[in-house]
Amino acid sequence: MTYENMSGSITRPAAERYFALLFVGVCNRQRYVKSLIRWTNLLHQMYGYPLANIRILVGTYSDASWDPMVAGTDVTYDATRADLDNALAAYAAGSGDPHELGADDHLFIFTYNHGGQDVGTGCYLCCENFSQKYYASDFGTRIGAIHCRQIVLFAAQCRSGGFVDPFMNGLWTGTRGAVIAASRADQDTMEAVVDKLFASAFNGRMVQNPLDDNIDLGISGEGMTLTTVPGYQTARIDWGPTGVLSTREAFNWVYEHYVNKIYPDPAYASIIEVPLYSQKPWLEAGQPVHIRLGEPDLVMQDCPEDTGDEPSACSSPWYSPDVYADNSDQFPAATTHEYVPAHHNRFFVRTANRGTAPTDDIWRILEVRGLGFTGGPVGPPRIDRAVETTATELVSARLRPGRAHSQYQRILVGGDFGHGCVSAAAFTGIDTLSHDLWNIVPDNDQAQCNLDPAAVSGAVPVDSSSVNANAGKLIRTIPVFAPAGGTFELRLGKPDKGLPVKIKAEKSQLVLRKGGQGEFQLEIQIEPKTRDGVKGTVSATILRDKKAVGGVTFQIRVATAAAQVFVYDRRGLPVPKAKVNLRHPGDPRVLSAVTDGKGVAFFGPINPGFYFADIKDELCAPVRIQVVPGDRNFFKIEKGGC
Repeated sequence: MTYENMSGSITRPAAERYFALLFVGVCNRQRYVKSLIRWTNLLHQMYGYPLANIRILVGTYSDASWDPMVAGTDVTYDATRADLDNALAAYAAGSGDPHELGADDHLFIFTYNHGGQDVGTGCYLCCENFSQKYYASDFGTRIGAIHCRQIVLFAAQCRSGGFVDPFMNGLWTGTRGAVIAASRADQDTMEAVVDKLFASAFNGRMVQNPLDDNIDLGISGEGMTLTTVPGYQTARIDWGPTGVLSTREAFNWVYEHYVNKIYPDPAYASIIEVPLYSQKPWLEAGQPVHIRLGEPDLVMQDCPEDTGDEPSACSSPWYSPDVYADNSDQFPAATTHEYVPAHHNRFFVRTANRGTAPTDDIWRILEVRGLGFTGGPVGPPRIDRAVETTATELVSARLRPGRAHSQYQRILVGGDFGHGCVSAAAFTGIDTLSHDLWNIVPDNDQAQCNLDPAAVSGAVPVDSSSVNANAGKLIRTIPVFAPAGGTFELRLGKPDKGLPVKIKAEKSQLVLRKGGQGEFQLEIQIEPKTRDGVKGTVSATILRDKKAVGGVTFQIRVATAAAQVFVYDRRGLPVPKAKVNLRHPGDPRVLSAVTDGKGVAFFGPINPGFYFADIKDELCAPVRIQVVPGDRNFFKIEKGGC
């Protein structure tokens, strides 16, 4: 599955573009088998490498009872020098082999076990029980013929430092690359320690929980004691400002661990090797690119049916299930997706990582618009770094591939309008902000929720002559601002199956000049005597010159309400015969009732929601009230109490 990227951002390849080649030429220790299995699990489970893209070349086992490689991988047992050379040649441009790599592909190479050095000829990998040698110079030549996006080499054998220059110098002009070597060219290496350290570093979660997701990278069989493995005695690795563990960050951490933990321990006095690292500088989209095993891909759904394909198949991508309000803590009567005008609302933002690497450098932008589908914002965008809240602390919001993450944030929905539009975007340190965030397009890391909770009373029929009731029908005014002139059209969607409503528009087309304003008015009518509790959605889309530029999904629920407004004077005495008006934002109808001898004006049945109450001929500002389902809504207004 492919995904479009944000304009101007560093591209994020899909997982199927990642390939790996794991090589052990002389398999005379069980730890080599365990290491190949461990690295396969790491690449597949942590970074999303498809098993079929992982090629394993392993020399003849010294003990036939050792475990086989992971099922699903491309395995060559009893591998020879020729097998390694042919495998590298198959990746080359123009090879015509099914393994040939292209410009968007990534290759990770892991060479393990034994190596050596010949005077005048250079360093080599041992093959076929030490009888054959694969020289670094030949290796570099094969690397230069591979024209792919990125190659990472982790060489853990003795004398591996001799592979650094041939690898770096051999890289094709259009390929970025990095190499990690376990030792200098003139050193032997305790490759079991190096292997465990780097595997642990790349699996950042392992240092918090060695058994996380069943990737037990700490248990490597033979070799040094497990007490030297990161995670048993040390704190977690810092993933760095990019949000992704790059090979440079892994190398720095491992090198520091050698200096601070391994070398000072007298038990490991024989360890003298110095790990090496080199990276080919690279810029992409004008930014320095860190060499990574994988990259994150943050996704938010445009609509409940959104599968992540681009463009989104949503007919009305204006109601994202990953962006919605939840104000039940401050307003218990408010339902899910019901925002509260003129208050700081708590918004729920959910992001999934469908990339090939974890990240804890997640940032979110939220912006609220309250002036219509194409109107300007009511406040500046809010940028927050994502955190998860527990009962006692804030913790890192790390996203593993395939894992959803949620966060609550409070942002102001300003003004007293009937429609609120919340836009959201998620990004990591590798992304830029050059894209047009607030002209929402079908992009996986952007989402929009045009909120219009609509509660309507349908239990009691009301005729058109009623002045103190509005049951059975909702009216919503949708302002439109034209940043560019054109013809704006309103397209109505079909109501959910089982929702007995009729929806119509006063007019379906507006012609506006640049900077002009207009509005659409919708009527949503519920069939009489519809029982309370029925709910569903109705969508509307606005198009400019046949292109969708906005829309809304009405969250309709049927609920009956009534209200009593008590009017009193400054002495606290009831005021009879006072005319009280109720107005709902976005609904041009004005409800009115006159107070009785006890100073109470009765309204009902009415649609639940937020209203503004005022007394006719009073100069006082309207009082904002919340009418919830039921008949126990009692409000007080002081006459002359400005």
